[in-house]
Amino acid sequence: MLDAGCRADAARPREGAAGFVVSTLSVVALRAGTLADVGRLDALERRTFAYDRIARRSFVRFLNSPNASLIVADCDGTMSGYALVLFRARSGGARLYSIAVDVAHAGQQLGSTLLKAAEDAARRRGASAVRLEVCETNAVAKNLYRKFGYALVDRLPAYYGDGRDALRLQKRLAG
Repeated sequence: MLDAGCRADAARPREGAAGFVVSTLSVVALRAGTLADVGRLDALERRTFAYDRIARRSFVRFLNSPNASLIVADCDGTMSGYALVLFRARSGGARLYSIAVDVAHAGQQLGSTLLKAAEDAARRRGASAVRLEVCETNAVAKNLYRKFGYALVDRLPAYYGDGRDALRLQKRLAG
């Protein structure tokens, strides 16, 4: 389990409504997902994605699979995000299948925390690279991946169920 501030500037006080100083100190705990999380994962998926959602039964399959790593982020006791990494036998690569951050925790560096944890999980499994697909119009996610060193591999027209295009990105992992 990893504990980190939900915000990069978590300890910095902020001025709230009516001029009161409000602390933004929060703690995020990263852990392996369990079957007990399926309901909350499903609810988070519905809040986060309008299309191409992971089905409840798929979460169960991934949680039971030796070829998947599902990392859950709990922030202040509530599920605030997850990252799902898939592995193929005898493959040097890993696939970041999905990453989701609850809108209530957007802008708090949680995506960065989950992406780093996903890359660490891939390294531990011996992967030399991580691949992913991202919607071409998702500027926030594209900026995150760019900051982490992901490079464009391919453009995938009409990749998503609603006809949107995707970009396939890849990052080589250092030992």
